[in-house]
Amino acid sequence: DHWINQGIPVGAFMVDEDREDFFMRWATMLGFNMTECDDRSKEMLEKVGAYLNDKPLRILGRPNTIESAAVIFAQEFPGQRIVMVNDSLQRIKSTQLKGNMSERQIATTNAEALETVAKERQWAVVATSEVARAGYLESKEFNDMSAGKNSGDIEYIAKAQLVVRADKNDNSIRKVTVPKIKRGKRDQTYFYLRFNRDDHTLIEIEEVESPSAQLDYHRIKSFFERNNWEFVGSRRAMHTAIGGNRADFFDLLRIMEADGTLHFIYSDKKFVWDINKR
Repeated sequence: DHWINQGIPVGAFMVDEDREDFFMRWATMLGFNMTECDDRSKEMLEKVGAYLNDKPLRILGRPNTIESAAVIFAQEFPGQRIVMVNDSLQRIKSTQLKGNMSERQIATTNAEALETVAKERQWAVVATSEVARAGYLESKEFNDMSAGKNSGDIEYIAKAQLVVRADKNDNSIRKVTVPKIKRGKRDQTYFYLRFNRDDHTLIEIEEVESPSAQLDYHRIKSFFERNNWEFVGSRRAMHTAIGGNRADFFDLLRIMEADGTLHFIYSDKKFVWDINKR
């Protein structure tokens, strides 16, 4: 959606998810809930269609191959450099696959086919990958380079590799590590995103350093929702009011401000927290 709204053509080769279900992602972004998406109302379908009508997007699924999908995308957007999105590396198919190949060989062959498309057509090619079992848990002993399932060649073929994990204390937060990036500033960087399930969007948030801040966040957020309270005062005064060590407190504020559940009014006046003023 980010690319097509900038006028960048996108060719999506989707195998893991049905194309019709994939279109429903835009319905949630346009304000329809999941029940409405399942019902496929005429109003919803017309709104999604109107939104995507003038966008440079083509979505393909089975029975296409990587090679045939690339030909169709090239015909759809002649002479243009596009973004080709593939979902997923283990499920799409190249014409180079043989019947007796192992899962590792299939993933490697598909990765090599995508690399060929990228080089020959000068496109940006993006592929999702299933994660190896050991890659689900982040640990010092595990190298993110080897997170891709059934293919050690991903780390050699890809120009950039991103590994996405859910935060163990807050399932709405995703930590994205970047173990490899050939045309960037440096490898081994990372950033955080918050996933909104209501509209299927992601926003970048500040680093989450403290697990205890995550737990406090849920406890306090629930308290806010039940009582509809609002804190008024400075960060330092808030720290005094809630308690906890200073590092955890500032982690907590960053999380809550990003989520929009905590609002501050800054003033030179002395901080007053009136517990009876709801």
